[in-house]
Amino acid sequence: GEMAVEQMKDMGIKQVLIGHSERRGEFGIFPMDDNTTLATKLKYILDAGMSCVFCIGEPKEIREKGLDAVLAEMDVQLTQIYSLLDPEKVVIAYEPVW
Repeated sequence: GEMAVEQMKDMGIKQVLIGHSERRGEFGIFPMDDNTTLATKLKYILDAGMSCVFCIGEPKEIREKGLDAVLAEMDVQLTQIYSLLDPEKVVIAYEPVW
C-alpha cells in the first residue's frame, strides 16, 4: 500500500520498506515502482529523518543467466541511490524472485 511520510511520522513510525517485488511488478501485477520512483521515495524518506529497508532482487530469468547478469541487475537497481546509501539509515534487503 501507500502512505505519506508525514502520516507515518505522526504515527511514530521510524522505518519504511520500499521496493518490494510486488511493488516492482514481479508477479504480473502492474508495476507501481521503478528504479527512478524508488530513488525519489528514498530521498524523501531520508530527508524526513526516517530510515529505510530498500529491497532489491532479480527475477528467475536473470538468475538463470549467471552471477554476472545478477550483479549487473543489482547495479541497475542501485545506481540512482548510491549517493544516498548510509548504513545507519538504509538497509539493503536482497529479495530475489525465483
